[in-house]
Amino acid sequence: MDINKRLSYNLLKLTSFNHGKAPMTNLWITICMFLLLFLFIGLFLIYLGISRVQHAHSSCVIMFLLLPTTLLAWIIGGYGISFFPGIETYYQYLDWLLSSGEAIPLNYSYPNPIIFLSFNYLFCLIACAIVVGAALERCNYFFICSFIFLWVLLIYAPVARLTTFENGLLRREGLLDFAGGLLVHVNSGFSALALSVFVGKRLDFFNLRKKYNNGLMALGFLLTLVGWLGFNGGSALSFSKDVPLIIINTVISAFSGIAAWAIIDIFYTPHRLSITSCGLGLISGLVGITPGALYLAPLHSFFVGVITSVAGNYFSRFMIKVLKIDDTSESFSTHGIAGFVGGILTAVFCLTEFIPGNLTRAQLIWINLKSALIISIYSFLGSLTLIYLTNKKIKARSPKEDEKNGLDIIFHGERIINP
Repeated sequence: MDINKRLSYNLLKLTSFNHGKAPMTNLWITICMFLLLFLFIGLFLIYLGISRVQHAHSSCVIMFLLLPTTLLAWIIGGYGISFFPGIETYYQYLDWLLSSGEAIPLNYSYPNPIIFLSFNYLFCLIACAIVVGAALERCNYFFICSFIFLWVLLIYAPVARLTTFENGLLRREGLLDFAGGLLVHVNSGFSALALSVFVGKRLDFFNLRKKYNNGLMALGFLLTLVGWLGFNGGSALSFSKDVPLIIINTVISAFSGIAAWAIIDIFYTPHRLSITSCGLGLISGLVGITPGALYLAPLHSFFVGVITSVAGNYFSRFMIKVLKIDDTSESFSTHGIAGFVGGILTAVFCLTEFIPGNLTRAQLIWINLKSALIISIYSFLGSLTLIYLTNKKIKARSPKEDEKNGLDIIFHGERIINP
């Protein structure tokens, strides 16, 4: 049997997404890939809407540039570091890039390698989009592309190997993380914190008004909800009996997250509830349920949505009012903190049958907590180091005069709209 065919049939053994269930169905994964694209489009619209009019064009360009930057990094080494036992095996696996595709068996009982690589690439793309959202409206896009390329290879892929590779250290210990809550959200959230700390506040941080388009932002939040069904549902790798539970848990946590965030905002600022408040609560609930979408009962998902949204809301207030840290898209609060809390709550609430046989619930809680701490520290310090080194070659922060006049005209020669 040639190397491509052998790797195709054994790929489930190389990945963490094999939860002992039925083999992946190529059709289901393809559908979920389209949903993940909707998630990316949702983030795109959120970033477009949340930017001020003089920077909105720049935010769009950065999101477009993420597509080729992350894909190149993923194929060059990100996927290999994440899932393959050796680099030589990985480059043998990539032989299909030089073929017509006929060498890759299209077998509906086994994962098609092209589909599987693409599916996991979209998870990586979403994580990268979360990171850059923290530094919109003030960063050089050459710096963003350079940093993200290195981030995929040196931060995202090693964390994926720890948490999702068959022999990954944290996975072997018993970490419960169904759909990448720690890999995607804790990892990107703490990296976003490092980026927002390094580049500093926008010049008008204390007078942020007039987002470009609240309507686009609202549409972005709704598309993110739709896309998240592919994020969590696709991680089952087949349209099995587990998918309805995954979907309902995702929806319940998202909606309870909206309610919790909105209630807090109404309490602090009566008559000032906004689209942003509802959207951030939605994202917090979605992030919180991601590590435990399969492992929790629907009632548990309600509590997860509420608790993670409350945590995200208060951390957001703390970041702005106390630490004076400018995180444009609230990536740290809604992804880093909500993902961290959600990872712990997964161990607290998970159904008994999902606790590894050699562990008690207390031990499982400790493993999830320890894993979240390891990932958050590595992501923050590793990203800060990468940002510092990249900044030596390409300045991260745009000149103050350029930011004041608007990055759209300075960097791109046109605005998002023509007067």
